Amino acid sequence: MSHAVSSFFMSGFERSLVLSIDGGGDFLSGLLAVGSSTEIEPLVAFPENDSLGLLYLETIRFLGYGAFDEYKFMGLAPYGNPASYRAIFQQFYELLDDGGYRVYLDRVGPTLLSNIQIRQKGMPFTQQHKDVSASLQEALERIVFHVLRYYTKVTGIERLCLAGGVAHNCTLNGKLLYSGMFEDIFVQPAAHDAGYALGAALMASHDLGHPAPRERLQNVYWGPHLGSEGSVEEELVAWGQHLDIERSDDVTGKAAEWIAHGAVIAWVQGRSEFGPRALGNRSILADPRPASNKDRINTMVRT
Repeated sequence: MSHAVSSFFMSGFERSLVLSIDGGGDFLSGLLAVGSSTEIEPLVAFPENDSLGLLYLETIRFLGYGAFDEYKFMGLAPYGNPASYRAIFQQFYELLDDGGYRVYLDRVGPTLLSNIQIRQKGMPFTQQHKDVSASLQEALERIVFHVLRYYTKVTGIERLCLAGGVAHNCTLNGKLLYSGMFEDIFVQPAAHDAGYALGAALMASHDLGHPAPRERLQNVYWGPHLGSEGSVEEELVAWGQHLDIERSDDVTGKAAEWIAHGAVIAWVQGRSEFGPRALGNRSILADPRPASNKDRINTMVRT
C-alpha cells in the first residue's frame, strides 16, 4: 500500500488505477487498486509466490547477475530475439481469465540449467544471453498488459499510476505509454524501496491531518546541492594537478560540441536526484549513436 500511495498521492490525478509490482514484502509482491481523491481501494493483491520481481531475479542469477542488477539485464533485451526462448518462458507463468496470473518460480532454475549456457560474472555475453533477456522482457510485458487490459475494461479508468521496483523497467513503461490504453500515466521516480518510505510518510502525514498537496510531482531534485560557485571552484583548484580547468560562457554548447566529437561528459548541476535514475543533474552523457559507447561508459564507471 505504501508503494501505491507514493505514486497516486503525487500524481495529481483525481482518479486512476494504481499498480504496484515488486519483488516482495509482507508476503505480497504487488497490488492493483483504484485511487480516488484521498483514498486507495485495493482491487487485487498478488502473493509473493507470483512475484514478477522474483521471476526477473531468478532468471538473471543464471546470467551472472544478482539483486539490484535487473536494469543491466533489461538493457540487453533490445539486442535479442524474444521468439528464441518464448516457449520456455511461457512455462514460467499462466494468464488467468479474471485478469490474474500465476508465476511458477520453481520451474525457472531447472529449466534454464537444461536449456542455456550459464554465464559467470565477468564472462562475455553471447547472443543466447541476449535472447534470454528479450524473452524475459516479453514475458514481463505480457503479464502486466494482461492485468491492465482486464481492469481497464472492468473499471473504465484511463489513468494509471505505477510504483514498486518493477516500475523501474522503463521499456515496459514506454510500451504502456504508447499503447493507447491510458490517457495519462504517472510513474513514481523513486519506485523502489525509497518510494516505500515516501509512501509511508505520506500516509502518516495524511492520518495526522496534514495531507500533502494534491499536485503532480514536477521534479525530483531533492538531494544534496552542488554548492556555491565559489565552493565548486575551490574544490576544482584542490584537484588542479589532475585537471585542466577551463571556463566557458556557453557550457551547454561546449558540452554538445565535445559529445559530437566523441567525448563522454559528466554533467553536474543543482541538487541531486531522489531515486536511482540519473535525470540530468548527476548524469553521464555521450553520443547514443555508436553502439560501442555503452560498453565504453560501463568500463569507465567500473574503473
